[in-house]
Amino acid sequence: MKLTRCSIYQFGKLKEKDFDFADGVNLIRGSNESGKTTLHSALAALFFGAEKGRGRAAKDSIYRANLPWSDPRLYGGALEWEREGRQFRVERDLAKTPPRTTAWEKTEAGLREIPPADLPVPPSLSPYLYFNTLSFRQHSAAVEGALADELRSHIINLQGSGNENIDIGAALGILKEKRRSLRTQLQPDAAARMIAVRRRLAEAEQADFSASAEDWDEEKERLADQEARARRLAEERTHLTRELEARRALLKDHGLDDREAVKKDLEKASVVAESMENFEESYADSRFFPGTVKLISYLTLPVMLLFFWLVVNSVQTHHYPAAGLAAAGFFAALLVSLRFSRKQDALDAQKKNREVLLKLLDKYMPGHEAAGSAQEAAELKEFLGKAADAFEYLDEREAAVQETTEELTRILGDNQSISRSLEENLSRRMERERWEDNIRRLREEEAALQPVLRKNQELEEEIAALDLAMDTLADLSVRTASDFGAPLTGTASGIFREITGGRYQGVRVGSDLQLLAEQDHQLIPPESLSGGTMEQLYFSFRLAMVRLLWPDEPMPLFFDDSFAFYDDERLTALLNWLRDNYAGQVFLFSCQEREETILGDLGIPFKKITLE
Repeated sequence: MKLTRCSIYQFGKLKEKDFDFADGVNLIRGSNESGKTTLHSALAALFFGAEKGRGRAAKDSIYRANLPWSDPRLYGGALEWEREGRQFRVERDLAKTPPRTTAWEKTEAGLREIPPADLPVPPSLSPYLYFNTLSFRQHSAAVEGALADELRSHIINLQGSGNENIDIGAALGILKEKRRSLRTQLQPDAAARMIAVRRRLAEAEQADFSASAEDWDEEKERLADQEARARRLAEERTHLTRELEARRALLKDHGLDDREAVKKDLEKASVVAESMENFEESYADSRFFPGTVKLISYLTLPVMLLFFWLVVNSVQTHHYPAAGLAAAGFFAALLVSLRFSRKQDALDAQKKNREVLLKLLDKYMPGHEAAGSAQEAAELKEFLGKAADAFEYLDEREAAVQETTEELTRILGDNQSISRSLEENLSRRMERERWEDNIRRLREEEAALQPVLRKNQELEEEIAALDLAMDTLADLSVRTASDFGAPLTGTASGIFREITGGRYQGVRVGSDLQLLAEQDHQLIPPESLSGGTMEQLYFSFRLAMVRLLWPDEPMPLFFDDSFAFYDDERLTALLNWLRDNYAGQVFLFSCQEREETILGDLGIPFKKITLE
């Protein structure tokens, strides 16, 4: 969809203005109070219409905020746009009550008037979605919470029926109301009454009443207890199964789905952590650097040889005191050599441990700026230890699921036996309770029940058909609504990652449109971000919604002084992204020269419209 022209008769402070728009970027420049926001509001009012409203709605409405300054009787304008190769014009006289709308389609033969309802607009485009997706107003890039319901409804309708104009939610409500109406017409006891009548007619004199009422009550109470137990077990099994799936997914997300690899790496990490800790404890006070240790180790050998020669020479010349001193020097040099050799061995082992540690940290903590310290080794050991504990916990939960399943199977088997016994006892009990009933009255009752049963059967068939339809729609709604954030997350993450230069890895979108920024495996709420980054986050999410709602149609975007929190780097990244990735029109309303300068520096063509 592309806007081509807007004619303002009177709207707010604007009067008798014509604006022609181009493909790509349209830069609307003007000082404060020059009418930029008024023009932005006019585009929305002329496209969607605007009414006075009542009460609080009237106070905050576009209609009230943009009443003409001079003559409110001339309130309105015209808007022209192109869509799918066709050109349209709509003219709105907002001074009328109700406002008057006239629409035309431009053809080769000229303007052809058409009903306003036939104006082709992008699917699902409503004022609410417009102001929460396509329109970026000053200091209000964040979206409203109620948008989740409207977006969810759009996704459900589109995926469920292939047509976003079909309201599946409304259809489901109609089906429920129809079923409720049919159920009120049912006589649920008619079938049981007919069974009882016919059985007693055939077996009035031959019924076997061996089962007592007490037996019946006991069995019925037992069955109720068993069924309650079965429901609790089924809920427990469902909870355990979901917990297992969630924990497995969590482990997999952290690269911990290989149990044996985690176990082996935990052993490595434990050895490395213990060795590095021992090294730091043993040589914490050492003042030698690795090069000094190696140098001293090398120098002790010639010193030992010198003392050994002095010992031999002193003995041969009978200078025994000198020989004793030389021998002492020899052994002292030997002790130094041994000490520094051990220290060199410890340093070599520490180097190997650090190499192993860095590999493990890169495997399990990618992006972590590792120094290869004993503390990191201890943290890695603790991390892998928790992962090993998680695997053991999964084993325990799986055993619990198995135990619960076996218990549930046993109870269901018992319930079948009890139910069969109850059915048999019910038959005899009904016969006994009505044993002395008059045969004639039973026949009359049978005749009276015949049309009721036929009516019940017809109603039940209709209800069954309605139940099947509702189950299908409800299943679609639940599955689609529960994860409608998923298609947004990938698109928003890619945009956010690109316009932040990779400083953030992505965006997480919850089912109610809660947004979180992802950085270094941490999820950060918007309120913890800087103003500029928060605006980038909301921009990414809005563009993701635009691509979700209108995947095959480039829609115009409107930025009304939206970049107050953007520095030049952020604004350059955003405009650069729009140039490379967005095919629709972009309307920039600004009171500054910055946007124009950056557009020129980037070589992005644009049409400039100046408001005085």
